[in-house]
Amino acid sequence: QQHTAKLCGDVVFQPCYRPKGRFGDVKCYFSGKHHRYGVKVESVHYPNGIAALPTSPHYPGSFHDFSIFLENYPRYEVLLRKTPQDNITDSYLELKGEYPNHWGSVWDRAYQGAQEKIRAFVIKKGRNLSSEERQRNRNLAETRVKTENFYGRLKKLWGVCSGTYRGDHEYYDDTIAICFALTNYHISLRPLDAADATFYKHTLAAYIQEGKERKQKEDEWRRRYRIRRTQREEVDSELLSIESSQELI
Repeated sequence: QQHTAKLCGDVVFQPCYRPKGRFGDVKCYFSGKHHRYGVKVESVHYPNGIAALPTSPHYPGSFHDFSIFLENYPRYEVLLRKTPQDNITDSYLELKGEYPNHWGSVWDRAYQGAQEKIRAFVIKKGRNLSSEERQRNRNLAETRVKTENFYGRLKKLWGVCSGTYRGDHEYYDDTIAICFALTNYHISLRPLDAADATFYKHTLAAYIQEGKERKQKEDEWRRRYRIRRTQREEVDSELLSIESSQELI
């Protein structure tokens, strides 16, 4: 039996309210991709979608996925080590020479360079890919979709993971750990399917749309504020001019 990858990994984003503090201290929580303040958690999953617990701690929304990976990959390296009990033939050759005692893992385009740390099959970037490279990307994407399926099930089941997080960030890691564990149990009863990935994509699209609408409202408020301020300055200038004229008289 061929075995291409033991794990696939990604990060899941969740919006949160703007943390208290000065803008310079909290701006790292703003994700330009999602147009929202939020947090990220990285997780890795087995071929059936079950998450390998624990997940990473949470990170501010602007943190790059690969930066999060660099802080957590030692745990993945341990999970990927082959053991004498493994009875699956690893006939997949990619990076087998560099990591002869490890199974592979699948990561998306944001993880360029992960293959220097673990046996990572990273989806390649670029428009000028060969037909073989494009087919490889499609194969890896089909494997990696299990993470999207899991995140869709997670957000479908637990409102605390799907809507804007309202709690204290101090308790977020415990909250997400409980929800991940319960989702694993739910998957053991009802396997993941394409509807879960569809739900996840719709949820991300809603995050982005809500973020854009909020920005439009803020821009409109600023525009009206500038107009009102300009009008007040003009009135104050006229009043000052009138007062100056009366003093001269």
